[in-house]
Amino acid sequence: AEQDLPEAIKNFDVLKREPKVAALDGEEMRKMELAILQNPGDTKAQSELGERVRRLQVEYTEVIEDRLQRDGRMAEWMTVIKSGCDDFRSIYEQVFKLICSSENSGIDEYD
Repeated sequence: AEQDLPEAIKNFDVLKREPKVAALDGEEMRKMELAILQNPGDTKAQSELGERVRRLQVEYTEVIEDRLQRDGRMAEWMTVIKSGCDDFRSIYEQVFKLICSSENSGIDEYD
C-alpha cells in the first residue's frame, strides 16, 4: 500500500496525477475502454478512444518536457531511485531469510 512506501516515493509527483493528464485519464476514459471491451467492433468507440489517447500523449509529453527543465530534477530523481532500490533490497533480504529458515534442511543438501 502507498502508506508503506518510503517518503521519497510517497512524495514524488506521479505523471498521471498532473491535472492536465488526470483530466483525460479518468473515469470517462475507463468508460471508453469498457465500451470497446463490450463491443470490439464499435468503430465510433475506437475512434473516440484513439483521439483521447492522442490528446493524452500530447499532455504527457508537455508534462515530461516541463519536468526536464526543473532545477534539482536529477537529485530528486536519484533520491527516488535509491529509495526504491533500498526498499526492494530490504524486501528481497526478508524473503531470502525466510526461505533460508524455512527450507534449511533442503538448502543443507546443496552445501
